[in-house]
Amino acid sequence: YEREEHGTIVAILASLGEQALPAVLECLASEESLGVRKRLLEVVAKQGENAIPHVRPLLDDPRWYVVRNATFLLRHIGDRDIAALLKARMATAKPQVLEEILKVLVSIEDVDWLALLLRELDSVEPERQSVALAVATRIPNPKVVDALCDRLRARIGLRLREPHSVELIAALGRLRNPAALPVLRQVLDLRQWRLPFSVAPLRRDAAVAIAQLDGGGARALALQLTRDKDADLAQAVRQALRRPVREAVR
Repeated sequence: YEREEHGTIVAILASLGEQALPAVLECLASEESLGVRKRLLEVVAKQGENAIPHVRPLLDDPRWYVVRNATFLLRHIGDRDIAALLKARMATAKPQVLEEILKVLVSIEDVDWLALLLRELDSVEPERQSVALAVATRIPNPKVVDALCDRLRARIGLRLREPHSVELIAALGRLRNPAALPVLRQVLDLRQWRLPFSVAPLRRDAAVAIAQLDGGGARALALQLTRDKDADLAQAVRQALRRPVREAVR
């Protein structure tokens, strides 16, 4: 159906109530269109807690995308009793599913959310690290900021050339907490002669992150950097200062 009819169709399917959920969930599992999947997710979510018994069994589906959708739905429905089931599945979860699991644990303020997030940030698997960092970037929690600062500080040296280091720098900028200024300044102060790879891109990334931070100290430094002798760095900072502020959200 055409997009303008989607709202009407969602309303009709939702009005059928809980009895329609098995068919809707079956269609959701096989639907290729992202737009249609979003509408089907809306239909299920409109049933609220009545949908939980139909969605929970999908956590054991062999198709990872079905498990991801189920985890997403349980978070939006507000299933606060799901934590134990999700934590039991974390070790074997695909990265895409892991991201949704972490979001659930954070949103319900599970007692283990921070420890589990930090464990994944230190995973030996780059994909799991990236997923955990993507979730952490949405949490304006001082403990999360401190954890990211510690991990970036531990990489200053040869490990800075690893892709995850760049992701850490960008994440600290998006979180905007001025507590990140000291470690970002350490990256900014890198000297080329001390490292066997180009530090210019890392310095630019750190400068852009500094321009995103709250606080007078970060602002003053960012303005100073708009006149840096590295013309590319100065231009990147000027652009960052002109961008609209985006809040980190849970």
